[in-house]
Amino acid sequence: TNDAALTGFEIVRVLEVEASAWRSPPSALLTVTLNIMPAGSLPTVLNVVAPPGFNFTEECLVNAGIDIRDCRPVDSWGGRFQAELTCRDTGLAEETTRTEIYVTSPVATPSYTGWIM
Repeated sequence: TNDAALTGFEIVRVLEVEASAWRSPPSALLTVTLNIMPAGSLPTVLNVVAPPGFNFTEECLVNAGIDIRDCRPVDSWGGRFQAELTCRDTGLAEETTRTEIYVTSPVATPSYTGWIM
C-alpha cells in the first residue's frame, strides 16, 4: 500500500518505438525499420510483437551492431508472432535509428497494423 511514508517510484518507463516499411505487398519478405527511444530504461532484451498475420524470419536481424546484437522468433503473444531483440550487455542507453528486421507479410492486410514492444 502507499501510506506516503516513502517516496514513490516508477514501475515501468515509457519506451517509444517507431516501425516503418517502404512497401508491404502480400506474402512477401519485408525489411521493417525500428527507431527505438529507450528513455533511460536501459533494456538488455526487447520483445517485438508484430501485427496479426505478420511473422518473423528465423534470423530476423538484418545487420547486427553495437546496440542491437540479435533477433530471433519466440513464443507467440496473444495469437501474434513476436521476436526477441538482444541489446548490448550494459543496456540500450541511447536512441537507435534504423534497426532493421526481416518479417513476412500476411496474404491480406490486417485491420490492425500496430506493433507492440
